[in-house]
Amino acid sequence: MRRPILGYALLAPFGLILAGLLLVPAGQFLAYSFLSPVPFGVRFSPTLANYRQVLADPSFWNLFRNSLTVAGMTAVLAVPIGYLLALHLRFSSGRDRVPLLMLTVVAVLGGYLVRLYAWRILLGTNGILASVLSFLGLPLSWPERVLFTRSAGVIALVNAYIPFVAVIAYGSLLDIGDDVLHAARDLGARSAGVFGRVILPLSGRALYGSFAIVFLLTAADYVTPQLLGGAKGVMVGVAIYDQFVRLGNWPLGAAMSVVAVALTGVLVGASWLVLRLAGVLRG
Repeated sequence: MRRPILGYALLAPFGLILAGLLLVPAGQFLAYSFLSPVPFGVRFSPTLANYRQVLADPSFWNLFRNSLTVAGMTAVLAVPIGYLLALHLRFSSGRDRVPLLMLTVVAVLGGYLVRLYAWRILLGTNGILASVLSFLGLPLSWPERVLFTRSAGVIALVNAYIPFVAVIAYGSLLDIGDDVLHAARDLGARSAGVFGRVILPLSGRALYGSFAIVFLLTAADYVTPQLLGGAKGVMVGVAIYDQFVRLGNWPLGAAMSVVAVALTGVLVGASWLVLRLAGVLRG
């Protein structure tokens, strides 16, 4: 009995800090969403007008749908690539394993804005890609067409989240002991069978967690659409940012945030439930 109590006591300070950093701002957003707006402030007059305005606004739903599309594309591309990288880091015995693992960790800790500006330079009219195409005598229209489009934002986001997926999946793959793999081979399983019946099921929860993290972070992004996305790549995060920073309508921005978070959470929770009922996620 003493050990659980001691464990809870040790976790209590971290829990309080986590509550202060996450729950308090979220509660403030929720409270603001029910208040009346004044320029760059709120008036303590409870109302549901903000939610009625959000739910009846077609532009919000268009932006939310675009956010889900970009988030889905990013997760679908980043998770398999990151998982393949994690498989190489876990099971490769080559000399590149340790340097590649170090580069992956460095990429996780790297500056997000630096990457975005690097892609902007790379895809620019006078960027590296355009210079290479010019040197090869190829048309230069492709980089110009990609920059400031949804595709440019997806490319940058996939590049940013591949290391995150790789680190998460690599930690899960480390938990799969070599004795389990040897036992599968002793029972007659070939490489494809070992992967499909042992490695993939045991790392499935990490894969789903990686997918959910990438999906949620991408859906909430508002920096990438402004730097790379252009008009067609605008997402709901940009609209929320504009309400708070440019228009000063904090209650409406808070209501948009609450609706977007709630709907995205429902989608992620429903997908988890479906995968559990289908037997894809176990444990």
